[in-house]
Amino acid sequence: MKKVISFILSVLLICTVVPMNQAQAAAEPFKDIKSNNRFYEPIWSLTAKGVLVSEDDNSLKIAPNKLVTRADAADMITAMLGLELESDHPGFRDVTKENVHYDSIATLAERGIIAGFKDGTIKPNEVLTRAQMAKMISLSFKYKTNANAVIPFKDVAKGNWAVPYIDALVRSGVTTGTTATTFSPNGKLTRQQMALFLYRAHQKKPVSQYNDEEIFNLIREVQNKADMVMEYYMLASKKPAFSKVRAELLPYAETALVDSFMKEFYNEACINCDLIMYDEVYDTGLPYEIMERSNSQIKVKVRYPAEMNDAYTAVWTLVNVNGKWKIKDWEEYSIQEAPFKLTVKQAEHYLKSVIEDPWTWENKREYVKAIKHEGTSKGYYKFSIKTNLDDYIVEINPTDAALKE
Repeated sequence: MKKVISFILSVLLICTVVPMNQAQAAAEPFKDIKSNNRFYEPIWSLTAKGVLVSEDDNSLKIAPNKLVTRADAADMITAMLGLELESDHPGFRDVTKENVHYDSIATLAERGIIAGFKDGTIKPNEVLTRAQMAKMISLSFKYKTNANAVIPFKDVAKGNWAVPYIDALVRSGVTTGTTATTFSPNGKLTRQQMALFLYRAHQKKPVSQYNDEEIFNLIREVQNKADMVMEYYMLASKKPAFSKVRAELLPYAETALVDSFMKEFYNEACINCDLIMYDEVYDTGLPYEIMERSNSQIKVKVRYPAEMNDAYTAVWTLVNVNGKWKIKDWEEYSIQEAPFKLTVKQAEHYLKSVIEDPWTWENKREYVKAIKHEGTSKGYYKFSIKTNLDDYIVEINPTDAALKE
């Protein structure tokens, strides 16, 4: 999954000094959508999860009115639902295995959620219509459809292929149409509209039914919302007292945590060097454990490899308080306290995930074609790796996942 979302969010905010009215009621982390906009909460939620990515390298500009392509929609749906490719899908004429959208498009294609055209293409850059969106979301969320459904929208003819999917979204509370009697099936979909539909659909899914990636998404959302609120005020031209910020952090963390760690961080952190409050939870490619997954509490154990910082293990606990998920606490264990002790198979899986990490790609997807364990030398596992772009010899320390190439 996306390994640098927290870092990116932090850098985007660091790059901008926020002019702020001291009487302002709430943090406004985005440059092109305000908190009183009806699309704000879906965009806030999906951005914090890492499902919706900023369109600008210098600030948190979301481009809410930008049109969504078929590839964009595939990226958002697979990220939102934590869907992963389960087969060696051949791809399409215009989306080969080297295309950066291959994973998400192939993932939906193998599930029958999207299909190619007769000429063998998938048309990834074609703008999505509202009718096409209805089909993609209905199939992705496995809504029951009725071929004989009757819908109240006069602009969708009886017998139209989209009727069962539009009906499914209406019955599920995902849409009410553009008006009481119109759906605008051929209307082009914007990023903010897609965010709203996905947000509504996913809200109805019980946390106890989340897969592992959805659990990570939920934890990231809470982590990043708190982090973005904190950074917004820390970077203000006139930084307010913590007492002015506290109320905006309480929806994301329990009172004891807000009044201890977060207060200390806010008051003492160096803005230019210590701005990342904590590492976000994600599938690093190393072994992890979902220790509890219920509608009242989530607890996960994740391992962070030796990269910019020392390797360590973290245990995060979130609790549901009156329908709001909050950080209860987290514990960190050094590599001396909890060495990884990776097996060869676990090390191989980690190396594959590092190479196939989408955040490392530029204009071409890199994927592993062959990987072989060549033995162990001075405590390091040695692997030869062949990708579609290059060949590598990599050594990995099973204790902390440090790499030598």
